[in-house]
Amino acid sequence: MSSHSLIFRTHSSSRYSVAALVGALELDPRLVNLEIQAPLNLSLKSIQKAVDRGLTLVAHSVMSTQTNRVYKEVKEIREHFGNKVTIIGGGAHASIRPKELLANGFDYVVVGEGEYAFPDLIWHLINNRNPLNIPSVVDKTLDDVPDPKNLPHVDLNKCPPFALGMNILGPIEVTRGCPFQCKFCSTPFLTGRRVRHRSVESISNWLKLAVEKSGFERTWFLSPNALCYGGHGRKAEPEKLETLLKTVTKIEGLDEVFFGSFPSEVRPEFVSQSILEMLRSYVANDTLQIGLQSSSNRVL
Repeated sequence: MSSHSLIFRTHSSSRYSVAALVGALELDPRLVNLEIQAPLNLSLKSIQKAVDRGLTLVAHSVMSTQTNRVYKEVKEIREHFGNKVTIIGGGAHASIRPKELLANGFDYVVVGEGEYAFPDLIWHLINNRNPLNIPSVVDKTLDDVPDPKNLPHVDLNKCPPFALGMNILGPIEVTRGCPFQCKFCSTPFLTGRRVRHRSVESISNWLKLAVEKSGFERTWFLSPNALCYGGHGRKAEPEKLETLLKTVTKIEGLDEVFFGSFPSEVRPEFVSQSILEMLRSYVANDTLQIGLQSSSNRVL
C-alpha cells in the first residue's frame, strides 16, 4: 500500500518553526495518515525508504544564515532522486527571497506565516490538487510573489505552539507582529504591524498539556517584545502581563517560568521600576535581555 511521507529537516536554529509547523500538521484531521519525520541530519537512505513507499516530501524552514548548507543538501537530494522527491521551503529567508530558493532546487515555497498554508500545501500535493490555489504558495511558473503583509494572518489561538505528538517542543509563542518599522528587521514585513497575542487560556492549556504529556518543568516564551503582551505593542500593559504570569506560575508541575530573556527579549522603553518589581515576583530569570541593534559598524 502506498504511503505519504514528510521529512522535515530540523536544525537547532529553526527548531521553533519546525515545532509549530509539525504541531499544525498533527492537529489537521486531513493528514492523520501522513508519516512525519523530523531528523537533525538528512539521510539519503531514509529518503530512499520513503520514496520506495510512495509520495515523499522534504521540507526546510530556511534562515539566511542557513542557505549554503540548505542549498547543498537540496542539490544532493535532487541529484540522487530527481523528481521523485518534492522539496518545499518556507521561513524568513524563503519569504523574502522565494525565487532564490526556487532557483536552487525547491519545487514550492510558502511565503509568510505557515501554520495554515503548510498543511494546505501538503494536502494539495497528496490529493493531486493544484498547490498554486493557495495564496501564499509559489513555484517557478509564477512571476508575481505575494507580499506577506497582504496574506491571511494566523490566529495563534487556533494553532499549537509545538508538536506534542512527536515531542518536538520549544518556547511557547505568545505574541506575533510588531508596530515598529525598524528597517533592519524582518518581523513587520513577515508577520505584520498588527500585534497578535495568544490568549492566557490558550497558553495555560498548552503548558498544562506539556507538563502532563512531556514532563515540562520549566518554560520560556517567544515574543518580539515580551513586555507588550496583551496590548497594541506600543506601550506596556502591566495588568494583562501580570495576569499571564500569575496564571502560568500556578500550573502544577511547572517549576520555573522564564520571561523577558531569550527568546522573549524586551524593548528598553517598556522597562520601568514597577514592571521590574512585578516580574521579580514571578519569573526565574535574574536579568532581562534588551535588543540593541545598529547599522553602524563602529557601534557594532
